[in-house]
Amino acid sequence: MKNKIISAFVAALIFCCFPLSSQASELLDGIARITRFEGKIYHGKPDDEKLSRMPFSATNKYCLFDQDRLTTDEKSSCEVEMKSGAALKISEKTECQIMMNGLRIKRGEMWIKYSAKTVPGGKIVFKMDSPVATIGIKGTRLYLKVSQDGKELSVKVIEGVVSVSTPDGKNSADLKAGGNVIVDGKGGMDFGKTLQAGPDPFEAGNAIENKTGTGENGGQKQAVPEGGKDNEKTDQDPGNGDVKKKIQHINETDDSLINILK
Repeated sequence: MKNKIISAFVAALIFCCFPLSSQASELLDGIARITRFEGKIYHGKPDDEKLSRMPFSATNKYCLFDQDRLTTDEKSSCEVEMKSGAALKISEKTECQIMMNGLRIKRGEMWIKYSAKTVPGGKIVFKMDSPVATIGIKGTRLYLKVSQDGKELSVKVIEGVVSVSTPDGKNSADLKAGGNVIVDGKGGMDFGKTLQAGPDPFEAGNAIENKTGTGENGGQKQAVPEGGKDNEKTDQDPGNGDVKKKIQHINETDDSLINILK
């Protein structure tokens, strides 16, 4: 009993005297979190002129907030879990913005799995905006790709039903499982082409497919994307590392106090 009281007192004293850094605090809340990443991932707020490279290791859970921007470099990928019920597996060379119940994708490709939450009045629709079309999801699994110039959108539905509509509302379609569509910059929809989406990463044993390589360990120096800045201290963990150091300090202090009492 005495040891528990001492531990609690020391823990309270340490955290009061040494508050968590802002980055460590960001791990505690948010609308989404990055659960895994490979290669170079860049993150920033809506108004940031330049994005910063993610400093945390792949084993940490880094939280994202409403309208945060996320970019994957060449040979890079990441996985995101959202509180709205969506799971994202984002491939290389993708630029997107995380929203409360949706996201905006400017370029690149990803797989999405969404389990709709039921609220009074019905289920929440997960909305995805792209330069050429808007996608509404009520519970499904799909593959999505926006060309690097943002002028073409490709959608392939694996499960459920997805609605696709152009910004002017003139063209729209509901896609069922097995259906796909390519939407061009003029609002045209082509349902005849077969999309080569690669293996579904939500299936057991499959990983996100980077078509130009297998991540940062491929041996080549990767270029920092436009709008990004390389963080030379990316192997360090300024936020979560503080927490680990404090916990270690608590344990050492606790042992010292117990030895004194003996």
